[in-house]
Amino acid sequence: MMSPVNQPKPQPKLKVNLKKDLPSPSYLMRTWFFTGLLAAGPIVLTIVLVMMIVNFTDDMVAAIVPPEYRPSAYLGYEIPGLGLITTLVGLTLFGALVSNFFGRYFVQKWDKLMARVPVINGIYGGIKQVLNSVLSEKGQSFREVVFIEFPAKGYHTIGFVTGTTDRFPDTKEEMVMVFIPFGPVVTTGHLLVMPRSKVIETDISVDEGLKMVVTLGLVKKASDLPGAE
Repeated sequence: MMSPVNQPKPQPKLKVNLKKDLPSPSYLMRTWFFTGLLAAGPIVLTIVLVMMIVNFTDDMVAAIVPPEYRPSAYLGYEIPGLGLITTLVGLTLFGALVSNFFGRYFVQKWDKLMARVPVINGIYGGIKQVLNSVLSEKGQSFREVVFIEFPAKGYHTIGFVTGTTDRFPDTKEEMVMVFIPFGPVVTTGHLLVMPRSKVIETDISVDEGLKMVVTLGLVKKASDLPGAE
């Protein structure tokens, strides 16, 4: 017989308060809702955006092609995406056409004609300059991501080098133009002209820099995107 001293002490009973330890139904419903929203949101928005582009190009091509020449006149039904395919093929063929000598001559004559039309010359010229800067391989727009000390000393802002300028003859140092976008909209911002020595170069690609601005810093690199390894 064991003495009272050697008898094992009874273990305290573990009390489980189900109402306190388990999450409430409202919390679970809210968590599941936002989880589903984060998972389905990019898929749904991508599908909606693609459908908008397809419908827009289909309607645009349908407005140009006479009804008797449309495929639906022979097949009896519409083909979704045919307008988008037609637009891509047409732009490719037009690009091949204007790439030769006669095509470039025609484009130059057309540019001169548009430059003589009031009001239209400003719109046409502005759009052409923007497209040449963004899409042309020779353009310097958004070719380099940098950091600059802005808006105050000790604070740094991400910017995009858009080119250089020689409008400062008294300055021997190279002057660069840096565009600072207002996130999440990258089409508005400040354009600063500053010496190259004031610019902090980075190894950030243009795509990663744009993602940082659009997502307000939530996505810093491609691996931060959902589904990226």
